[in-house]
Amino acid sequence: MSTNPNPLRDGPILPDQICRQIDRLCGRSWRARPASELAFSESSVWCIELPADSFSSGFESTKGLATGSEHLWRPAFAIKRSPSESADKLRSIHRYLQWLTRQPGLDLVSVGPIRRSIVPRLIAWPIPSSDQTPTLLVVAAPHRDAALEGSCWEWIEWRDGQPLPSIDDVNANQLTAVARTLGTLHRVSREWSPYSNQSPSSGDHRFQQRVDRLKLGIQTRFRLQQEAIESLTRTTPGALCELLGRGLSLAIEQAPLLESPLMELHRQNKDSHWCHGDAWRGNWLFRGRELVGLIDFAQADVYWPGFDVARAFGSMIAPRGRGKSSSNSDSQSTKWEEAWDSYRHAHPNSELNLDEIRLMHRVSTLLSLVNYIDQAGRAPLDSLPTAWLGRVDEITEHLEAMAIE
Repeated sequence: MSTNPNPLRDGPILPDQICRQIDRLCGRSWRARPASELAFSESSVWCIELPADSFSSGFESTKGLATGSEHLWRPAFAIKRSPSESADKLRSIHRYLQWLTRQPGLDLVSVGPIRRSIVPRLIAWPIPSSDQTPTLLVVAAPHRDAALEGSCWEWIEWRDGQPLPSIDDVNANQLTAVARTLGTLHRVSREWSPYSNQSPSSGDHRFQQRVDRLKLGIQTRFRLQQEAIESLTRTTPGALCELLGRGLSLAIEQAPLLESPLMELHRQNKDSHWCHGDAWRGNWLFRGRELVGLIDFAQADVYWPGFDVARAFGSMIAPRGRGKSSSNSDSQSTKWEEAWDSYRHAHPNSELNLDEIRLMHRVSTLLSLVNYIDQAGRAPLDSLPTAWLGRVDEITEHLEAMAIE
């Protein structure tokens, strides 16, 4: 019988073997909730909560905790499931993360007497495993518990903070904090040894992927995406199809202007090292004005660091004319320059420049729209995440701003 005292309401209950492992470390008084209930989008992540009175005074306050019939509950850990074929890559990522958490430059500024990194620490599974990485529980072979078969599991410290849900919610202090921290992350990551020049994949493949996808779209005028929108219009006409169609028209116009600069940047690309891989605003956690965590390193790998910077800045600087942003481009350009100055202050030896970052932002924005159209063509619209439409709207506004720059 499962020892989980609070079975998940949405999705499967955690497998019994995972529950028994949690029992060994936490005792029997704990409960699990889908991370999606706490404003996180990943469906493969569970939050493990413990009674508030089980925490020492060195941890954060209990303000805002969930309540239950017996306890005040507070998040303590995240349990994340991935396919077993991800195990080799995750082992490399875990070595990188364990090294990062020991780097003083990435310490949080105010955490009381306890030293904590901006990168949440990995927890070793209580039952010893033959796997070379004790922070990764791999079940590759057939297992009597079908929920475990073909999976690997991570146990991660829960960081008490919230992502920024919208680009309109970002203020100047938060953008500066992210830029400085990302600069520090990249600066220390260049020293990651002995794995600094090793990757679970073969080389920096992202550049070639972007070049290939952009060239294909230009050659075909994004025919597959046009067909997907036409099909959606027949079955689900309305504002979404109009939004996707408007965005794709902008992409068709702008793609040829980006091809030559992207090819030149690809040829010049020299500096690659371990990076986060998905440094958009949804993976930066804040508690009020304070930056308290950078999560979800699942795409960490050896990349050109400009991908991280473009992803972070582009998801935090509102396009021209949106919401509180100025009706002219001066305010937006200033924000990019100020964020870049903060990054360079933390990483003065970076080989990047701001023009390259903004070019990659334009290319990635265009290709993100293509990805969203592909998703809409493959899956029922009501199965897409709730934030999906907001992201499409944001991307389209970025494309509109790019068209008049």
